[in-house]
Amino acid sequence: MLRGTHDHDLRPVPASADLLLFNEHGVHFFDRDQTTFRPQPLLKHLA
Repeated sequence: MLRGTHDHDLRPVPASADLLLFNEHGVHFFDRDQTTFRPQPLLKHLA
């Protein structure tokens, strides 16, 4: 899903294992414990 991504912005989410990822594909969470991506439900189409 996010392969080939070159321009991105990562931000830590307080009190969680998540990073918030903004790129040309949308807005996603990256769970550092599970090493998985998932769409951010409210912001996924705003990138």
